[in-house]
Amino acid sequence: MKEERETIEQVRAKFDDEIMATEGIESISTGLNEKGEVCLMLNTSAPVEQVQAKLPKEIFKIPVEITYIGKISAQ
Repeated sequence: MKEERETIEQVRAKFDDEIMATEGIESISTGLNEKGEVCLMLNTSAPVEQVQAKLPKEIFKIPVEITYIGKISAQ
């Protein structure tokens, strides 16, 4: 698991800016998917289907999970 975390952190260092530039992406985190696999977790303000069409399901064999959370704003 530690090796997977190191790999995903390397991928994030390389691709976070590009992913965040995708319309509808609000945040990126590292987590576990329903299968218990380390994954990139993308939170969106746009419907999941719209964002999924713009991004791969995997990045360097790391699963990408997309969740709708709505627009993030400061209060």
